[in-house]
Amino acid sequence: MQRFVCEQNIVHFERLLNEATEATVQHTVRALLASAKRQLALLNSAASGADATPFEQRRRQQTDAATIRQQFQPEFDSSPHPYMLLSRTSLRRSLRGRSNPL
Repeated sequence: MQRFVCEQNIVHFERLLNEATEATVQHTVRALLASAKRQLALLNSAASGADATPFEQRRRQQTDAATIRQQFQPEFDSSPHPYMLLSRTSLRRSLRGRSNPL
């Protein structure tokens, strides 16, 4: 259903763009047309099994903290430059203890 609506919107916006004479109207219709084409592309990619956004792909990846630590720890320990390593947990704890959180 959403795909059909997007396709119809694209046809409608293309027709409006061909008929529009004012620059402001043309600009607005071009933006609407681009948005409809983007939405259709997202629907098509989701239907073919692709993730809609990079954020979704990162969110779905199963990461193992121990594996990441194992890969990162030797480099961190042997680095000649001083670093401060913060985990989300320790950062949350330190922020909770402050009287004026960021």
